[in-house]
Amino acid sequence: MFQSTDIMKLNTEKSEQVIEDVMSELNLSYEMQTDVALIGEILNEIKLDDFQTSYLPMKLFFDEIRTKPQELGPMISHVKWGLVNNGPAIIEFLSVALNKKWLSGSHYINKSVHIAYILEAITAAMCNSTVFYDEYVEHVHLKEKEIGIDREHKFKTFLKTFPGSLNFFGSAKAISLDMALVYFRVSRDLAGNQVTEQSINELYNQGKINFLEYKLLLPLCGKGQCVCHDWLRINIYEAAATEYKSGFSMNAMAAHV
Repeated sequence: MFQSTDIMKLNTEKSEQVIEDVMSELNLSYEMQTDVALIGEILNEIKLDDFQTSYLPMKLFFDEIRTKPQELGPMISHVKWGLVNNGPAIIEFLSVALNKKWLSGSHYINKSVHIAYILEAITAAMCNSTVFYDEYVEHVHLKEKEIGIDREHKFKTFLKTFPGSLNFFGSAKAISLDMALVYFRVSRDLAGNQVTEQSINELYNQGKINFLEYKLLLPLCGKGQCVCHDWLRINIYEAAATEYKSGFSMNAMAAHV
């Protein structure tokens, strides 16, 4: 008679085999290395080809990925572990995709793996270094200004980007995520202390936030919330609307809650 541990082992082995089969269909392997030319193309597309940082680990990272191939095996192994242990719904979908022959390798799959490799390093660095976080966000802000997204003039930015996005949420997302990043950065600067008028005043006087950020981060009267939460809600509602239109009403309800 099977014990629960035996069943869990069988499920794990089955999930691991699904991942292995998917990798085979997508022409992915643990021996893969990055393509220097493709890395350069991606850095150019995401506007990081001229990014400079004083954070040594990432300075070395960008120098190395531009000049020599890097091992992709460790990242692929981590992704596999995450899917097997935390992504049963994804495993189920991949099983269906395998049976229906939906999967095949392509340049775009390979490029996606390279993009994931870069973004994983950036995300880890942003979580581990306040210096890198600030440098990265400021670089992105400069690039945004070049295409008409000015964080200090949100309404003007919205009017400028609205015609090109064709819908309200397309423009709103571009400027609302910025405030979520501001709040995350400010929370770090406050070392876990509550965001209050006094603490925001101090950050503004120190030049760590601009006037618009100062106004948006002031708590709402008596509710203990920050205005930037409303900007983040715009993103959540956009996702909810998209899910609802696609027929996933339960996902939309979850976003609403």
